[in-house]
Amino acid sequence: MNNKRSAFSTQSANSNDDIQPQAGSDHGGFEKPGIHKPDPIDISKVPSKIKIDLTTPLEYSWWYLAIAAGIVLLLIVHYASGTKNTPPNPGLYKYTSIPIAFMALFYILRQFTNNYYIMDTGKRKIYFHYEFLGNVKITEYIDFNDIMAIGVTGVRHHHKNSHWWDYHIFMADKNGKITDLSDPAKETDLASLNSRAFGMASVAQCQFANAGKQTQVTIQTYAGERFGLAYESFNDFEGWSQLDDALKRRIIVLVVIGILLVIFMCISLPVFLKSTN
Repeated sequence: MNNKRSAFSTQSANSNDDIQPQAGSDHGGFEKPGIHKPDPIDISKVPSKIKIDLTTPLEYSWWYLAIAAGIVLLLIVHYASGTKNTPPNPGLYKYTSIPIAFMALFYILRQFTNNYYIMDTGKRKIYFHYEFLGNVKITEYIDFNDIMAIGVTGVRHHHKNSHWWDYHIFMADKNGKITDLSDPAKETDLASLNSRAFGMASVAQCQFANAGKQTQVTIQTYAGERFGLAYESFNDFEGWSQLDDALKRRIIVLVVIGILLVIFMCISLPVFLKSTN
């Protein structure tokens, strides 16, 4: 259950002696945004395997589904208690066990899902560790030579007349593909994120993109072939295109779950109400 298991050893399932947690760097001076390649470091002083742990889309999905089941539970209780247009229907309470069971199931599935990345400093590769219900699969994700940059980018959120930022570590490969390497964090954690990203870029020997406050790193195409990084600053929220890919996926998942819940309630509740009258 969520044990941080060794990805490359044949030790017991609870062993993680050969994987070191992701560490930061003592490098300072992250106040201003900039893109540069860190100086080479002595790899012999770096752990051979560095874990990069974050919440992956699959792990998020179990929480979303548990929340969806909780919403169904509240709706059943609501209709069982009665509304302005319908009288109380105590017979519906017997159906509360169904969403409760699903909530428990999704919670258990989340506890038995454990995905993360591993930087192998010896092989100069990043691997993806996938674990679900005890089944573990380790696959090569990217070679260090194919990494264009590792850095930190900001994401601006907007609601009515207010806005806020969060920040996360990202990796950009030489084909322009972006991969998140951390969970979103607040501005107060920006220095820590930059330090961690600098350490990872130093190990991979790629460009380091240092994020400043309220800045966003974007991928630029040159001559339709080469990709590069650039900083973008803005004051007004411009909509969907401004959101990062991870947030877009989460929004799409939530919208789909919401639509399915509405369809489920429209079909099932009238049947339940009719069967209990």
